[in-house]
Amino acid sequence: MEVINHILLFISLSSLLLSANAVCVPRKHSDFAVSTNPSSAPALHHADVSVPSTWGVSGSVEARLPHADVSAALGVSGSVEAKLPHADVSAEVKLPHADVSAAAGVSGSAEAEVSGSFSPILHSQPTANVNPAVHKVCGITEDPIVCATTIIPFLSGEFDPASILVSEIQAAISFTNKTIAKANELATHHSTSNFESQCIEQCQENYDSALNNFQTALVAIKAHDAGRLNSVLSAAITDADTCNDGFSDAGIPGSLLGEANAYIHLLGAICLDISTLLH
Repeated sequence: MEVINHILLFISLSSLLLSANAVCVPRKHSDFAVSTNPSSAPALHHADVSVPSTWGVSGSVEARLPHADVSAALGVSGSVEAKLPHADVSAEVKLPHADVSAAAGVSGSAEAEVSGSFSPILHSQPTANVNPAVHKVCGITEDPIVCATTIIPFLSGEFDPASILVSEIQAAISFTNKTIAKANELATHHSTSNFESQCIEQCQENYDSALNNFQTALVAIKAHDAGRLNSVLSAAITDADTCNDGFSDAGIPGSLLGEANAYIHLLGAICLDISTLLH
């Protein structure tokens, strides 16, 4: 009888231990949990997910860092934007300090070559030790930095508003000539379609008109003809905008020359701003 009691006691204790093991299962991790095992998380490559606000990166960090699986590495769902509140990832991108239209959806290789050829001009940095008179005049313009940067190579040693305006118009003429040359290259580029070439040919006419308007502006300054000066500078801006409109009207989502057009527009607007000091 005593043996039977020992057997029953053993069976009872065994059943309790088995019951305890049945409930000791690992807790399921939530979908948002970050693994603490370093080897289980994908490594970050070519990416710094702590984006400085000075970068001015537009959109989500994931879109700008294609070589890194950022979501997987962080172990989170959704955009990195939502998970990095201290990073300014929605700042507007500008080249340089100007609202430019990026070319999109057409002949990428040709666009890259033409855009690259403008980069020394479009991405120029502010020049140190700007003459105080130039600094003052450019300070009233739409973009003082672009104003000072583009004027300096054309300054003649005179720093009155009229002379500074002449220098800015000369800068606009120089850039328009460069744009005409690149448009000619783009029109015959192997990756440019016949349809796009037709739009570019129309732009070439617009650039010729803009060039003529800038040159006429120099004549108007000498003649002290404020009305004509305002008219031709405004027309030059319209010429650049018309090129973009031609691509848009043709159903092409972005102009191959959109960046250059925006820059001509900006230079024309700066000239108009400076011209107000002559009245």
